Amino acid sequence: MDVDRRKVESLTAGQSYIPDVPDDDVAPHVKTGRLTATSDYDVLGEVDAIFICVPTPSLPGGQCDTGIVEDLVARANPRVAIVCNSTVAITTTERLIHTYQKPLVFVPEYAGESTDHPYRDPSNRRFFIF
Repeated sequence: MDVDRRKVESLTAGQSYIPDVPDDDVAPHVKTGRLTATSDYDVLGEVDAIFICVPTPSLPGGQCDTGIVEDLVARANPRVAIVCNSTVAITTTERLIHTYQKPLVFVPEYAGESTDHPYRDPSNRRFFIF
């Protein structure tokens, strides 16, 4: 689910908008129906898990704008596991769990997300994220 219609259209056509994911890795899953894309928030009530990977831009005071994260958590089915991979302040996860009474875990951002990041190559890591 994405609010960016260009991304939804790209995935629906079997094309990847992510530089490290080739179209050949996306197209077969779209063709078989294992991968679908939509901008319809209603699907959040129909899935088994939600992975939140959205921008949390800085506000004028320096804190993260967690509005999108909070909106998605609020809309999620209470029986659905929610994994937040977006940058949030330390107490955000606990606050959202308390506020919405939903199963939510925070996973720190992936070490080596960008192609030029030194941790992109696992042999450069001396740690394991579980």
